[in-house]
Amino acid sequence: MFSENVHVVTHPLVSHKLTILRDKDTATKDFRELVSEIGMLLTYEATRDLPLVDKEVETPICKTMAPTIRGKKFAVVPILRAGLGLVEGVLRMVPSARVGHIGLYRNEDTLEPVKYFCKMPKDVAERDVLIVDPMLATSWTKNDDGTVWVFQLREDVTFHDGSAMTAQQVVRSFQRAMDLGQGGAYIWDAVLESNGGKVEATGDYEVTITCGYPCAIDLVVSAGYAAYIMSDSVADQTTEWFNEGHDGGSGPYMITQATGDSVVLKAYEGYRGGWQENQYKNVMIRQVSESSARRQMLETGECQLSSQFSATDLEALKAQTDKVYTYQSETFNNVIMFLNTATEPCSNADFRRAMAYAFPYEETVNEIMNGNAKQSVGTVPSSLWGHSDSIPQYTCDMAKAKEYLDKSGVNTDGLKLTVTYMNGYDEYASALQLYQVNLKQLGIQLELRSMEWDQQWAQAQNTNPADRQDMFVFIWWPDYADPVSWFQSLLHSEDQIVYNLSYLNDPELDATIDEAIALTVTDRDAAQANYVKAQQIVADNAYILNLYDQMHTFVVSNTIQGVSENPSYSNAIQYYNITTK
Repeated sequence: MFSENVHVVTHPLVSHKLTILRDKDTATKDFRELVSEIGMLLTYEATRDLPLVDKEVETPICKTMAPTIRGKKFAVVPILRAGLGLVEGVLRMVPSARVGHIGLYRNEDTLEPVKYFCKMPKDVAERDVLIVDPMLATSWTKNDDGTVWVFQLREDVTFHDGSAMTAQQVVRSFQRAMDLGQGGAYIWDAVLESNGGKVEATGDYEVTITCGYPCAIDLVVSAGYAAYIMSDSVADQTTEWFNEGHDGGSGPYMITQATGDSVVLKAYEGYRGGWQENQYKNVMIRQVSESSARRQMLETGECQLSSQFSATDLEALKAQTDKVYTYQSETFNNVIMFLNTATEPCSNADFRRAMAYAFPYEETVNEIMNGNAKQSVGTVPSSLWGHSDSIPQYTCDMAKAKEYLDKSGVNTDGLKLTVTYMNGYDEYASALQLYQVNLKQLGIQLELRSMEWDQQWAQAQNTNPADRQDMFVFIWWPDYADPVSWFQSLLHSEDQIVYNLSYLNDPELDATIDEAIALTVTDRDAAQANYVKAQQIVADNAYILNLYDQMHTFVVSNTIQGVSENPSYSNAIQYYNITTK
């Protein structure tokens, strides 16, 4: 017996299409079309009991009262990534629906779902929500301690050269990243042979990854870099060859041209998802530095999608609702200020708290970032697991800043601090100028130094703590969807300084981080609790200032729909999901 909240769709068309869908001989293109069609039929069933209200309309013959849907607007929310296939069908039935995304995985011990990503439309509380999840994902398993992972691969994937993707290509691709040992290859450290790990094909479509120590390989393999899977035909090519505009992947588009300021993509006809008439088979991505020029291109229809506008241009575009609309996406990127705890006065906890209360968070978010950011709550961005709204966060409160400054006992007569930030980040300069004004009220001079990254980082790594900066501002994002990137890299003690630029050496914090990392593999709920505890330690001691989480605002032509951004792959728009309206 089913719950009253469960409705089994028995419509003959749905049953018929499901049967074809399940047939192993169904072609990939047909499979995708069937998923979309089933999405339409399920939407029909899901909206069967929507309340109606009469509305006066004028027909070609006369005025009459006719029924129209009463109440809230709609949002459609797919469960990543399998649910994406149903979205197109839902949008055909309800084209005005907004789109959100939820990322879930299953805790293999409790079998309970665990959220790792959630992005909803701003007005989701005012909408009825259709959640779609066809449960079609391929599978993986692991042993109890997370040292052996077995992945079952799709059997319908081909590379752009026409060759089939098998376990052998996956193994060679991962091994290539490990052998190169460059860039983000460190994400594979647990799998290195020198650490007791290995990756091997244990079947035509089965890959087994053995780790020398417990590691969340399910997250590692989803990284935005260093986990690429490519055809054997290009595996030996150089970085220069790829940068010339060549590719060897299996995605929906192939690179046909790449220059200094543009990339041209062309549909890969053999893509496993197939192609619909309303999808774009050719995409040109152009770098246009001037905000005003990009605004004009949107206004004239020369381009259909852009971002990073000046406040003036963004407001002007928002007013042109007949031409464009805006889409805002949360990211895993956040801007952090490190305080030099190795030298006075930032070695004083109460002084750091005073510095935290003096920062102009709201002005930075609302005026400088123009809504393209939100104040951080804790170190982990709000859309990633490990985040908690319970983490205390500082607000700009000059009275409290003065209170903690007095409590610190630091003499501000002639006190001068330096803060460094990277050249080209005007928003940092603007925020720090406001900070400079606030600190002046406390009798503290703040010198702003804009530097090239190599210079800024070199000063931060100076072996003499007194020659380092007092404060260091930069933006951070994770290697993959795991809080470990912040805690192990930025907040854990180091023998040699790399990114622990507050120079922390807190045994309690280290132990909490180490436990969280170990539990990520075996008990992610417990890992979450440890990451929350670690953030509380950081906030209580004001080791760093979490300034803001970055938001991406896209301006989109009214002629297209389906624009979305997955924060795990920041700034990468899934053009395959974009269709004409």
